[in-house]
Amino acid sequence: MSWFPSPEEKAKKEILSELPSKIIKKIADANNIDYDDAEEATEEIVENMSLKEIQNYAKGLQMQAGRGVQKVSERNIKKTLENWSVGRYKTEKGYETELTNLLYKKFDRKNVKFQSGENNVDIEVSNGKKRYPIELKYNFDMGDRDRVVGQLDRYWREYRNKTFLVICGIKEHDNGWTEFERYVKPKFKHKMHLIVKSKAEIKA
Repeated sequence: MSWFPSPEEKAKKEILSELPSKIIKKIADANNIDYDDAEEATEEIVENMSLKEIQNYAKGLQMQAGRGVQKVSERNIKKTLENWSVGRYKTEKGYETELTNLLYKKFDRKNVKFQSGENNVDIEVSNGKKRYPIELKYNFDMGDRDRVVGQLDRYWREYRNKTFLVICGIKEHDNGWTEFERYVKPKFKHKMHLIVKSKAEIKA
């Protein structure tokens, strides 16, 4: 590189100067450039990458950073559950594991607990001040209809927040869901957010 930077080199340095060192390191790592020092790595990036490449990397990595860990709130948890693209598993455990891993990514592992609380709720998400319970039901049936009444009451007493009740499948030829919608849902709507991912029975 010459002693007098060209306009393109100046433009590259200007972009890189506005990026945090961790993003400089990611650009360096992705392009097999040694990173011992941010300033030295910047010089290597300027010398070995085009302006367009640097612009694209910077934009992409900044967008990824913006999609990082979210603030734990009732609204953000609800949105995450509603947008969850559900896989297909043979047991409730499979769904719980997938959902827990998603919540780890969205809200940070330290804020998510599995099988937690006094009442052993499936998943708990916390921000240090408030705790939000999540109960997942797989192929909902009459047994779940009976159990969920007690669970919603107990979770309300423990958390003082609505339970996110997530339904992954509804059992065929079973009146549990009909009974739930008719009798339980109206009575407990102030104690839960109901999120139905599938109304069809999930079969192996």
